[in-house]
Amino acid sequence: IEIGYHMEGHPDNIVPAILGGCRLSLMEDGRIIDAEVPIPEGLKAVLFIPDFEMPTQESRAMLPQHIGRSDAVFNIGRVALLTLALSTGQLHWLRLGTQDRLHQPTRGTLFPAMETIIAAALDAGALGAFLSGGGSTILALTKGGEPIIAAAMDRGAEGDLTPRVDESSADELGMLGSTFNGMLQKLSGMAKKVS
Repeated sequence: IEIGYHMEGHPDNIVPAILGGCRLSLMEDGRIIDAEVPIPEGLKAVLFIPDFEMPTQESRAMLPQHIGRSDAVFNIGRVALLTLALSTGQLHWLRLGTQDRLHQPTRGTLFPAMETIIAAALDAGALGAFLSGGGSTILALTKGGEPIIAAAMDRGAEGDLTPRVDESSADELGMLGSTFNGMLQKLSGMAKKVS
């Protein structure tokens, strides 16, 4: 984990990518702090994976340097609800807990269909839906109806996107660890340099 963190730079990406599950990870006094959030039994994820990438560096560079108090309060409350929903199984809170004002509005300029796809997933019965990491994958959480949600997300794409929709259990995905493949490639490259 330490090696991966020094390569990737974000404990919230590397820790769930390696350990799986839903994890709260941050840096404190130069140490990675990690806590597991239990995932309720039967929670599934439907992924809408467009046929284009949103490079993290570019989409991160678009984010504002400063955020307003109301947006910070909005997101802090949503993170609290998301953590509550997952840790207690009160999944009705996922709809609010997955809302965002800090990165999705800006990144949505690179992915105009994003809000429509999220709304389609929610309208089709998803418990919550959001842009996964820096994008371009959209993740919808559900306890059933995966094919219906997947079809709705596909219809919400509006035209020329070529999606790949995947239905998986949230635990199989390593929950929000969306950088797993990229990290494996980076670690493999590092191992080759070391050997």
